Amino acid sequence: DVPIFSYQPRKKFEISSETINFFEKNNVEYIDLELNKDFCDYPLANKPLVCAHRETNTSAEILIFLDSDVFFLHEPKEFANLVNADVILRPVDIKTIGSENSQDNNAGYWDSLYKLLNVKVRRKVSTTVTNESIWEYYNSGHIVTFTKNNLFKTLKENFIKVMDAGIAPNDGLTFVEQSVFSATVSQMELTVKPFGKEYNYPIHIENQIINSDYIVSS
Repeated sequence: DVPIFSYQPRKKFEISSETINFFEKNNVEYIDLELNKDFCDYPLANKPLVCAHRETNTSAEILIFLDSDVFFLHEPKEFANLVNADVILRPVDIKTIGSENSQDNNAGYWDSLYKLLNVKVRRKVSTTVTNESIWEYYNSGHIVTFTKNNLFKTLKENFIKVMDAGIAPNDGLTFVEQSVFSATVSQMELTVKPFGKEYNYPIHIENQIINSDYIVSS
């Protein structure tokens, strides 16, 4: 029964009339607003731009961002459990562009990212599937945070700064949005509460999980 907003922030990517009808029947507010004008060829730019807009235009105490490829089997009660934390997140499942030390392939990228964003404290997390210790790097498919943190406003500013600077991992732009988000959490030194193992669960690679903290028993 919480307010739900679905954004369409780019031109020429209209949703279907069936989807609009579904939104109307289920009390989803559809916002067709061109927020992504400068990064149209990078769809993941939608996230920082949309979240910053919602943060600026809400009276809600807590904001929840969800990717569009998520489904729930039960009520996600943990979304309301921001106790002794600034944000609830899940570390990335596998290392991908993450970095553990200066010998890693993308160590230079993280060094440049941290320098540009003036990250003073490097914190580590363990990947949820492969159990690798890397610099703070979170999955941005589920984000729960207090509005007062101004996390999304800061993320938008940082994202634009990174894109303008042309900083990217070795394999290109794909994970820039997610890594800039993670670096922003590090920059702001937010207190992070990890999601329970059932949240943002990687069902597509479930058989590869070796981190015992994230194994869901059947």
